[in-house]
Amino acid sequence: MPIADACNPGRRWPGTKMRFSALIVVAATVGLLGAAGEAQAAFILDTGTPTGSSQLILSTAESYAAEFYVGAGQTVTSLAAYLKPNTGSANSFEFEIFSNSPTFIGARPPTLVYETAATVTATSGTPGWNSAAANWTPTTSGDYWLAILEPNTGTTLDVQSETSTGTGTAPALAFADTNTPGTRYGSLNTGIGLEVDAVPLPAAAWLMLSGLGGLGALVRKRKAA
Repeated sequence: MPIADACNPGRRWPGTKMRFSALIVVAATVGLLGAAGEAQAAFILDTGTPTGSSQLILSTAESYAAEFYVGAGQTVTSLAAYLKPNTGSANSFEFEIFSNSPTFIGARPPTLVYETAATVTATSGTPGWNSAAANWTPTTSGDYWLAILEPNTGTTLDVQSETSTGTGTAPALAFADTNTPGTRYGSLNTGIGLEVDAVPLPAAAWLMLSGLGGLGALVRKRKAA
């Protein structure tokens, strides 16, 4: 320490406060980066594994859907359905997400907002979860519908029913089915197995950018001084 500073311990070094503030912002930003990288997926729709004994048929003449809520700050990363392959068919199906505006039930046609890039093939000979990766961030918060549809004529899958429509860690807001997929849906009082995973990455990224903006403001203030 210089002699002058030793004689005047109360004196502040030029720029010390500014450098310390900048370090705080940098540390906070690094923390946010870590938080973004460690964000964990969580169910925003999870109707649970069906326990009913009856089977619904997923085909080109019938499809099913469940309603769920998703926020604008969430990115959907995975979709899953509890199905059983039907003997002798290709057993492929598609996931599609529809908005609830116009009203999904009874709408002609419902508004498609997302679909998986490829069909999913159910491979197990017994009922089980079949999932597909997704990458969808809604532009607005609200209620949406996850539908499972059969795109190929002659292909069918068994959809195991659930005796209660309010099961799971994140139960569906409602269920629906249709005799003409993609055209008109009606209320379904039987639950089925569907899941939607999402992560809050966009929100974490926004906070990270806010931290970087604060650092930039400190640098500009120092230069102006």
